[in-house]
Amino acid sequence: MRCIVYGTGSSYLGEAVEILGRAGIEIEAYIDNLPGGSGVFPGSASVAPVVGVAEIDPQWLKLPVLFPLITPGYRKQLESEARDLGFSHFPAFVDPKATVAASASHGDGFFVNAGAVIGANCKIGRFVLVNRNASIDHDVTAEDFTTIGPGAHIGGTCHLKPGAFIGIGATLLPGISVGRNAIIGAGAVVTKDVAEGRTVAGNPAKMIKSTGQGYNGASV
Repeated sequence: MRCIVYGTGSSYLGEAVEILGRAGIEIEAYIDNLPGGSGVFPGSASVAPVVGVAEIDPQWLKLPVLFPLITPGYRKQLESEARDLGFSHFPAFVDPKATVAASASHGDGFFVNAGAVIGANCKIGRFVLVNRNASIDHDVTAEDFTTIGPGAHIGGTCHLKPGAFIGIGATLLPGISVGRNAIIGAGAVVTKDVAEGRTVAGNPAKMIKSTGQGYNGASV
């Protein structure tokens, strides 16, 4: 299997290259969508060309596409750009060292790093990123463009609304709802629902900001 990596503006690019390599997926090309070619160089692990949007080979439009970004709002932006250019195939990319329950469902662009565990009956939306060693218990709903950080633990029946960002090592107790574009700080222990656009941190987690914007100021 070969794929296109669309977007080179994030340091997460190197991690994405490693995941694809473990999955046996070859990279046909990197698309640098940033003006002036200001993306991150993919590194010596790959021999695929890095090209600008104007240099896209029409044959590449048939290939699967991956967005190597952790910011939910940026992934949404890249999906729109890629579709406008004619890309249409956005499959799941799951590291072979991850565990996804057979009863879990997911949408386009689902991206899972090594060591992640996704439990029974989970409903995962479009372009959701589950990072390294994250644990998602049974019957969790993670809506479109959510990001679950490394080592985070999402308790059973939690509900993450579109664009929610869960930081490194955060813990959500069972049944918690996290609002659209809300941010859970690294290491936070969330014992109560988090409203849309709020940032919480600490143990127990408390609101530290309410801007209505998502992670890195990019809303979904």
